Amino acid sequence: MNSEKIAELFKLDDIDFDQCGSAEEYELKLLKQADIFFFDNYFKNEEILFFAFDFYYSIKLLENNENLEILKNILKNSEVLKYFKEKNFGIKELVLIITAFDKSTDYYISTIKNQEKNQDKKIQEIYKKYLNFINSTDDTYDFKIWYRNQIELLTANLFLELSTRLVKNEHQMKICENITLKNKSREWVSDFEHVFYKYIQDIYYPMINQKELKENEKNKKENKFIRDLDNMFNSLTNHRISYKFISELVSITYNKQMNESQIKKVIYDGSISTSITQYKKKYIHDRDHNIIAMEIIRDNDFHI
Repeated sequence: MNSEKIAELFKLDDIDFDQCGSAEEYELKLLKQADIFFFDNYFKNEEILFFAFDFYYSIKLLENNENLEILKNILKNSEVLKYFKEKNFGIKELVLIITAFDKSTDYYISTIKNQEKNQDKKIQEIYKKYLNFINSTDDTYDFKIWYRNQIELLTANLFLELSTRLVKNEHQMKICENITLKNKSREWVSDFEHVFYKYIQDIYYPMINQKELKENEKNKKENKFIRDLDNMFNSLTNHRISYKFISELVSITYNKQMNESQIKKVIYDGSISTSITQYKKKYIHDRDHNIIAMEIIRDNDFHI
């Protein structure tokens, strides 16, 4: 459904841009109008559900029948609707909930496991190739010795260059010597094994911090849904949703009863990467730069 038809359906044209103090105020009024129209009319016509998700460029989520059925069940739940009314939640929050559910399916979890397994495998292959290379130099010119000699030669040349061009007295000569020849960091820089292991750490630890699943944990689907839900709301709304609300959603989506203490434990018992994760919106554009879809993705540039 194109933007003009959505605007007409949700009566967005009733909002006058010129009467708003800013573009931000105008956008907020449009979103509020869409929410009001949705909750006033959805129960008369379920098709409005598709138009509402299309309004947020998230119609693709409803192409999955399971997502659609879960969404309908959520909207039938009086406790959820009561919480929505109390918090002034609307279509955006429904999109977050269904996104969290969609990212917790067996298919998605299987994909994550395969990706993480492949990443681990790549690091092991890098390490294996490193060992093969180092061992192959034993009978010729040991690479580690060559590397150390090159670092020492480079440092010595740097000292000579600095002392010749910049040093004007004995005090400056001592400073130059301490920076170059007597610099403690030179010891580990000249140790190729140390440099390589630092490299492995630098590619391995970020990978650990970006893991979406906690290893050796049961109920992976439910727990991922709970953590993603909490993190998405914290990242993309001004609300921290209650454990009671999450418990109600778990009951609807997985037909599983979890009390507030259990929900809290799942959230705070994750690894660093799964318990504290930032999410962001990603918009997809067509050739004319029009927005055609919106995805909610993990912000892997986010650091604790």
